[in-house]
Amino acid sequence: MAQLESDEALALLPDMSTRHLVITLIETGLRLGDACLLDFDCIMVDSAGWPCLRYHNSKVTTECLVPLSERAATTISAQQVHVRSRFPAGSPLLFPRERANPDGARPYVTTTMSARLRAWCQATDLRDQTGKSITVTAHRFRHTLGTRMINQGVPVHIVQYYLGHATPQMTNVYAHLHDQTMRTAFEEYASKRVNIAGQALPYNAESPTTDAEWIKHNLARVADSLPNGYCGRPPQRDCPHPNACLTCPDFQTTPEFLPIHRAQAATNRTLIARAEADGRFRLVTNLRRAQDSLDAIIPALEALQNEGETRAS
Repeated sequence: MAQLESDEALALLPDMSTRHLVITLIETGLRLGDACLLDFDCIMVDSAGWPCLRYHNSKVTTECLVPLSERAATTISAQQVHVRSRFPAGSPLLFPRERANPDGARPYVTTTMSARLRAWCQATDLRDQTGKSITVTAHRFRHTLGTRMINQGVPVHIVQYYLGHATPQMTNVYAHLHDQTMRTAFEEYASKRVNIAGQALPYNAESPTTDAEWIKHNLARVADSLPNGYCGRPPQRDCPHPNACLTCPDFQTTPEFLPIHRAQAATNRTLIARAEADGRFRLVTNLRRAQDSLDAIIPALEALQNEGETRAS
């Protein structure tokens, strides 16, 4: 999608109506048939002045109203200007057919869009993550929007309403994809974490405890990352190690936090030297405990990072 959503890629579409229709599909997740039949005056404004899209949902045969992104609203306004220039007498449709349509009453043809999408994918040299050339359908944009909304934490029932799904089972497909993506990310994280002693924590995806650990990771407290790593404890009312994560046996961290650890280690050395000069030996003891952890964590994470870079190259 990143390859297709850029201004450079969109400029390769053959005409303005097609370009505006593609952006509308990407931003709203409408079915192609419903988008082609949008009324010319399809925008309404809510009580806060935000633009909403009014359309007919052909699957459930009802009129729907959903909020528009700023990009979608701007695109639709530009399409209205374009239609007025093509049909000075007016058109009832936002996307009238390009040819053989003197009064603008015939809608954009869905088969035309399908053909233009195939040609567009070839023109942009669209490729998947393996480098294989691919094409997309208009319906893929709908799936992408649904998945993005789930990934952003939008509740399933809201996504269902927004996309006009007749049943929650249709929307749950996106939630399932989200779970798969997050599980993969968790397993990647679990394979690279170290504890406060700089020891790699073992992780076996086939272990019977894996599901329980996955659940623990997703519970509210565990899902919140610390500035320099993650808490490996299940949610509870109190933490026995307040503000002392570097000396807590439940602390876990990964190479993404290396810059923070390095900066903290440099600051900590300065604090130790200052405390020693001031004769604050109890503070020195506490700071050295944190420094011992940092001195173990940093080289362990550097080794993991180097290993990952070697694998990637």
